[in-house]
Amino acid sequence: MNNINELYTQLSTSMPERKEPVRSLKEGVGSQEIPDISDEEAGNILDNVMKFGLQMLSGSDIAREIGASKLEPTISEDIQEGRIGDAALKGVGTASDVALAASPFLGPAGLVVGPAALGVKTATKVLKSKLPKQEFTSAKTSRPQIAAIFKDKNFDIKPGEINIDIGGGKFDKGSDYIKKNKKATNLVYDIFNRSKEHNDEVLNTISKKPADTATVANVLNVIKEPEIRKSIIEEAKNFTKKDGKAFFITYEKKGTGIGEMTKDGFQTNMKTKDYLPEIENVFGKGNVELKGKTIIATKGTPDLKTKAGSVVKRGSNKYSVGKVMGNDIYFHKDYINDMPKEVQAAYINSINKLPENFNFKTIKYNDKDKSIRFDEAPNFDTAREPIPGNTITVKKDGSVGEPRNVTQILHHKWQWVKDDYPGFNVKEEYNWSKDWLEKGVKATGSRRIWEENLKKAKLPIERN
Repeated sequence: MNNINELYTQLSTSMPERKEPVRSLKEGVGSQEIPDISDEEAGNILDNVMKFGLQMLSGSDIAREIGASKLEPTISEDIQEGRIGDAALKGVGTASDVALAASPFLGPAGLVVGPAALGVKTATKVLKSKLPKQEFTSAKTSRPQIAAIFKDKNFDIKPGEINIDIGGGKFDKGSDYIKKNKKATNLVYDIFNRSKEHNDEVLNTISKKPADTATVANVLNVIKEPEIRKSIIEEAKNFTKKDGKAFFITYEKKGTGIGEMTKDGFQTNMKTKDYLPEIENVFGKGNVELKGKTIIATKGTPDLKTKAGSVVKRGSNKYSVGKVMGNDIYFHKDYINDMPKEVQAAYINSINKLPENFNFKTIKYNDKDKSIRFDEAPNFDTAREPIPGNTITVKKDGSVGEPRNVTQILHHKWQWVKDDYPGFNVKEEYNWSKDWLEKGVKATGSRRIWEENLKKAKLPIERN
């Protein structure tokens, strides 16, 4: 989940800005005319206040950190008992209290705007008619059986790990199976079939240590409303660790896509593949795949490891994106604004020293000597292992080196960009790294030796 600064920034920009200081959570400040907002805008507001509500659960690090844990019981109880609207509206009201409590982190600007500036009364009018409601509950859809997902070969939970089973029903057969056969823990979270105390305990557990995996078995197909299905998918993402996985299976029934009432509630009759766009909308395109009848969604980009055990990951504690090698950070120029200020300063001071006709795509910055290298990288988007090509280095003192043509190949280009990079399929490039690392192939800058290594591992030289 987002930290308190990021979360409040989202909250404070979700509603119309007002210049008057917050003076009343109930009444708000200034004009209390109901703003004309779209369903999409209301949905964004709702998403943000629900994130706030989740942060206020007992055991929440943020609640403890800012001394606001006294706010959590009412929001928590509403969430657990399915009163989503009440929780959201209370989130609007208490957002200002969080701003006041967190002012050392937010600064005075955090006290000027925010959902509470409208006041709970007006915010209620804005959101009440737009809050999603589940027409048919899932209370009667629970079955005394082990969900097929737990026996699926794609469900790769490891011993000692935790799975949160969203909408897992009233029975514990699945949990018993996971404990016996996987040596792992299964936590069932179900607002319709489990008690408030049970669900509280589950959320308290994952607020301290997020789940490694999430399962959503035959849940999406009994929910008529797309926005409710989206909230379930978001739970699968929010309840898991930064590189966690969520596994979805559904009952297709007729497979027509035409929903219908049943004796126990509702069935969408959608095929499994038809849920892919909804899940991609939450986890991101490229992070979702269909294997057989199982949809697997990956949260973020998990770290990889070499045969020797070294971690291969994007960025570091200092850099949010890029490939770190020793003192060097390699990254695509589109992400210069994500770099530390010293890197941005070196870029700004050096960019005008380049020849007018020199076009570059990637950058290498050396944190030790403070030099910055601009690389043409002509095949960065198209080659599996690109080359720097023509490069120009600008030293700390501003002196410009002679252009050099560098032909050694570079690996793991997905590290250089974020998941939203449009130049190539980031997930595909990540999977390529995963394939050859798992085969124990050793990276090298020589294309000839690299191709020999791939042949020995029976991996393709060219992209399939």
